Amino acid sequence: LRQRLAAMGSLASGVAREIRNPLNTVTMAAQRLDREFTPVEDAEEYHRLLHSMRGESSRIERIIEEFLRFARPPELVLTLGSLEVALGELAETFRPSCEARGVRFEVDLQPVPEFPFDSDQVKQAALNLLRNALDAAPDEGGIVRLVTRATENGAVIEVEDNGPGIPEEERGRIFDLYFTTKPDGTGVGLAMVHRIAVEHGGRVEVDDSPLAGAAFRIMLTRD
Repeated sequence: LRQRLAAMGSLASGVAREIRNPLNTVTMAAQRLDREFTPVEDAEEYHRLLHSMRGESSRIERIIEEFLRFARPPELVLTLGSLEVALGELAETFRPSCEARGVRFEVDLQPVPEFPFDSDQVKQAALNLLRNALDAAPDEGGIVRLVTRATENGAVIEVEDNGPGIPEEERGRIFDLYFTTKPDGTGVGLAMVHRIAVEHGGRVEVDDSPLAGAAFRIMLTRD
């Protein structure tokens, strides 16, 4: 997997440069048009189109950044540590995002015996799942839940929500790179979660949540 990602990363860097050069030109042109020119008619439509151009340019840049992050992952650094402490830190930084939406954030970090894992990457995987859960949760009565628990040979990280859930026909493709059902999605976040889980000798799975939405589980092993 690492060798394939290294080859992909080298190719991705070249492709990203080729995309960014014309993209920067388009972005700067849109900024100049917005700042320096005033249409003589249809001003509202003019500014609407410029706003759309700049928004789509930003989205392309975000897709490039997400892909490069996926294709050029940092070296895995396994350090003996506490999973519930690492995710407790993540929970505190994520909580304000839920509060801003009026979504209830439930955290149940059960003790897990220390084992070696890459704290930064595991936190990134959990954060990707939490962001998706928050996006899926309804504005009225929304719930996002983060749970850790020990297993016989490792630990499980669970992220649940009470959104619409994941249709059965999408579950086989949901971790594929660039598969997304969100209008502004990049299709990279869940692929990154899958990669991080596999690199830790584990896996990620999706199921129905007792909250009536989706439940994602990252299974990590001690070995």
